[in-house]
Amino acid sequence: MPIEAEERESDGTKEEISDSILHDLVKIRDKLLENKVKALARAGAIAPLSVTIPAQNFGLYPETTSFFQALSIPTKISKSTIEIINDVHILKPGDKV
Repeated sequence: MPIEAEERESDGTKEEISDSILHDLVKIRDKLLENKVKALARAGAIAPLSVTIPAQNFGLYPETTSFFQALSIPTKISKSTIEIINDVHILKPGDKV
């Protein structure tokens, strides 16, 4: 996405050059936003959106219930697997991870 020299040909005023640079920056920003992908959260990052664990059967073995108990997440054992009983709200926008 190089800037062509003929696009910049003008009488050389600062205003025309800065408009051209601004236009190029807008194109670059748009290209970056097109290629934006979600990433895993890092410790200390700020949550951009709400995070909720849905109530469902996770298929984990009953030995791991202590993990959920430590986080105060209500669970039950169903068909030899762990099931979270209620939706659990973990983070809201702006919370520190």
